[in-house]
Amino acid sequence: MPAEKRKRAMHGASNTGGGRSATSDRVVGASTDHPLTLRLAEGILDRVDELIPYIADDMEFAAMGRVSRSQVLRIAVAQGLKVLRERYEVDG
Repeated sequence: MPAEKRKRAMHGASNTGGGRSATSDRVVGASTDHPLTLRLAEGILDRVDELIPYIADDMEFAAMGRVSRSQVLRIAVAQGLKVLRERYEVDG
């Protein structure tokens, strides 16, 4: 199997959960994303779950379609990185 085809198969090239994110100029959930396993405390996941209906109703994220935990976490990471980069004055 060619490398590109293998990469698409591993990352789910037919991913239908992708949509434009206001936190990035690329598609969230695209096949170029890298899988990551992350252990989070139940309390954090509870807070993520609480955000799902709010993000689903937010016109800024309407293009994402059905909002999942993973999408909320992607938004949180992107927004959090922006805050941290500004706090520590990281350029680039």
